[in-house]
Amino acid sequence: MLRFVILIIFIGFSSSYAGESGYQFLRVGVPAKATGLGDTYVSQFGDVNTFMYNPAGLSKLSHRQFSAGYMNHILDIGSGYAAYAQPYKDIGVFGAGLVYFGYGDFQGYDASGYETSSFSSSDYALSLFYARQLKENVHFGATVKIIRSAIENYSSGAVALDLGAIYVLQQYDMQLGASLLNAGFATHAFLDHKEKLPLSLQLGVSRKWNFTTFGLNLSDLNLPGNRLKRFAVSAEADPWEKISIRIGYNLQRKSELDLKGSGFLNGAAGLSAGLGFKHQNYVFDYSFSSWGIGAVNRFSLTVNL
Repeated sequence: MLRFVILIIFIGFSSSYAGESGYQFLRVGVPAKATGLGDTYVSQFGDVNTFMYNPAGLSKLSHRQFSAGYMNHILDIGSGYAAYAQPYKDIGVFGAGLVYFGYGDFQGYDASGYETSSFSSSDYALSLFYARQLKENVHFGATVKIIRSAIENYSSGAVALDLGAIYVLQQYDMQLGASLLNAGFATHAFLDHKEKLPLSLQLGVSRKWNFTTFGLNLSDLNLPGNRLKRFAVSAEADPWEKISIRIGYNLQRKSELDLKGSGFLNGAAGLSAGLGFKHQNYVFDYSFSSWGIGAVNRFSLTVNL
């Protein structure tokens, strides 16, 4: 029962903003670098994992790149991803990524309370993305997603489109980003009702000062309510050539996850931190995030091929 309750919290943690939309796993941060920064990744360039936040961030890739990661969530809830990007000169960057969430096994019961067979639940999203630099300071990207959710013998599916752009202010070492995520529709339902996708309009800005990059994101600007409270801030310092230190605070996550209880994890809900280590063509990233009722550890490995 406890595992089932936590599953409901995990899947629906953002329902206060997303209304009646389903496929809430699409709103959960996955790569360790981005989540260590509080998911302030809308205006960032640099690695294949940006396709999950703004596909335009892939446009500067000059070499093939592969990334994979694992997320250790509460109890035996876990998830992982893998992504690959291939740049083509004068054409752009193409790639694909797969995100998976598994929620463990559950014991089934009949109407009389007797045990039946166990069952499992999972979510998948397969992404095909493209990015290109349109002008000196303008970058564009798009992602097509095929989505599937399954519980026991029931399943639902959807297709979605992500669009993103980044504008670079070179004289200020500043980048402005915008992305529209999860614009699409369900193709088939668990039963009769087709759920809406969690459409999200996001804006971001990042600026580098000395060896530190500061970021600010505004999320779900398409939804009603106090939009200014749906923000996240971050800082990433590179004091050494091969080590990065990251910290982020996501006020939206804080409001979604705060259970009004006591204890460090609940008080730190919305707070995240992380480290990055570089060695030759390999980058290892780790992040820690508080979910109020527990901690989430994420690990990612990115390889320049």
